[in-house]
Amino acid sequence: MEGQFKNEKIKLGLFIIICVLACSQKQVPDKKQINYEVSSIQNGDIIYRLGNGLFSNFFRDASKRDKRFSHVGIVYKATSTDSIYVIHAEADDYSGIGLVKKEPISIYLKDNRDWAIYRLKTSDSVQGQISTYAQQYHIKKVPFDMAFDCRDSSAFYCTELVAHCINNAFKKEIIRANTIHNNKPFVALDDTYLIDSVKFINIKSKNTFIY
Repeated sequence: MEGQFKNEKIKLGLFIIICVLACSQKQVPDKKQINYEVSSIQNGDIIYRLGNGLFSNFFRDASKRDKRFSHVGIVYKATSTDSIYVIHAEADDYSGIGLVKKEPISIYLKDNRDWAIYRLKTSDSVQGQISTYAQQYHIKKVPFDMAFDCRDSSAFYCTELVAHCINNAFKKEIIRANTIHNNKPFVALDDTYLIDSVKFINIKSKNTFIY
């Protein structure tokens, strides 16, 4: 009888220890509850992300100096609702069909663990013009540039869109195609931010952000 009583005490003690440990462990937030720290984002900012699709690998490998990112878009803030969107040129990995699209920033960053924000060293007015050009290309539904020819503005790949919007807003060539792909000038991702005219704003990893 005494032995049985001791066993019950041991079981109770183990149960209490397990409960204490379970309550003290740091809870991991559900993915649906994870949001993004975007309070510092301004209209016309350039936002980069790291994905893992077929085009992601292509664009990441095209950068010769910095391979942290695989895609880029332009921040567009809706004045009526203050909602934050990202305008970017994207194509389907398998069909190659795509266009300049506009998505809420939460969709743009979904399933992307690493992202960063860069900003042009310029006025708010020019920043606004960058996003305005991006919006115009979105409205026109400019197709994705599968020829990867930045000399032709009838279609855009992601970095080509960014280069055209920035260069148009500045009225001079700020972003240059410093890379060659298939014997054509190509705008690599690091060509768009490893320049004097662009400054780093923010970078986040592992989706631990607050909106």
